[in-house]
Amino acid sequence: MAFYDSDFIPEWQNNLFIAGLRGQHVARLLIVDQKVVGEERLLADQGQRFRDVEEMDGVLYVISDSNLLYRIGSD
Repeated sequence: MAFYDSDFIPEWQNNLFIAGLRGQHVARLLIVDQKVVGEERLLADQGQRFRDVEEMDGVLYVISDSNLLYRIGSD
């Protein structure tokens, strides 16, 4: 799980990203006033189980059960 506090991608600021083994996606939870108000599922089309998600320098890095590393962020 990673809390996005970078301003590199402003629409992600203060969002929570959760890697999902069972759900086979990374959930982006939109948080407003300390409440979850929306969800976006990332990488659901990859057919992978995701172990971990980390934010570094405004970019998200996600590792799968198959040891694949995904980079999510602006090009």
